[in-house]
Amino acid sequence: MRRAANGEEFTETVRVSDLRTLHSELAPYRDYCAGCPANRTSQPFGCVGHINYPLSQAAEIWLLSQLPSPEEPLPFLLLTKAEEFGNTGATALALRQNNPGIIFGSAQPFARQYPEMDISSDQLFELFFLLGSPIPLKRMVMLLLYSGAIDRNLEADALLALTPAPPDARQRYPFRLLPSLADDRSVLDLKGFLYALYLAWTLNREMLLDV
Repeated sequence: MRRAANGEEFTETVRVSDLRTLHSELAPYRDYCAGCPANRTSQPFGCVGHINYPLSQAAEIWLLSQLPSPEEPLPFLLLTKAEEFGNTGATALALRQNNPGIIFGSAQPFARQYPEMDISSDQLFELFFLLGSPIPLKRMVMLLLYSGAIDRNLEADALLALTPAPPDARQRYPFRLLPSLADDRSVLDLKGFLYALYLAWTLNREMLLDV
């Protein structure tokens, strides 16, 4: 039994032998994953991952808490431009309202209040996942800065030099969002997604999304 993104459940009968056949088609490629710089999990096909739904309330609040503050002028300025690019959160809100409990654990979005504006978790969901695939390098850098995945205390020239990523990006800008025992499943999934995004950025490669 599987549940689609719209909440519809359906049952499909699958033979174990068919699954083994599909699995065996990947076997010749397993060895290429060893030592691959895009391998996030250090396991075969570790460049592929997923985020389970529903997204927890804790994860929505955590992501909002990662946003830059007005005391971080350059990344905060980028954040204030998000709505100007059409990022209103309306698409994510429709998913939340039309599919209660399926995509989001909470029936209502959360928001972070600033003197200049409010940013909702629906806007963040759109920004991270609903602006199309593949994710280009410039958007990767924006998401990494918004989430605090890399150091964002940068001057304007250093910020501009993040695209493309410098050859020593992993040394100069280590990944900051390490897993914690306090993280729930959804927060861990988001951190895994951001680490995959980070690896793609350091390799100057776009990342594919299937949402």
